[in-house]
Amino acid sequence: MANHTPEQIRDILALYEWTRAKDAELIQQLVNALHWYVEEDDVREGDFSAEGGTNWDEENAPWIEGRNEAISILDAAAAAGFKPSEE
Repeated sequence: MANHTPEQIRDILALYEWTRAKDAELIQQLVNALHWYVEEDDVREGDFSAEGGTNWDEENAPWIEGRNEAISILDAAAAAGFKPSEE
């Protein structure tokens, strides 16, 4: 293991903290975008076959699965301390 001077160690720690702050900023931006995606979903889901339509849930199952996964990711992010910003 290399020997580092106190200044080098300080610089390494400062870079580490800067990197963590940038990571947190990016994570927060992603959480905000994902939250918007989930909250702005205004599509009417359900079975419209009785009205002569189709079963929206079946036709859009992959999209619904993605939305549900997005909600799970938001829950995990919240548990890690990343909640949507009030913007």
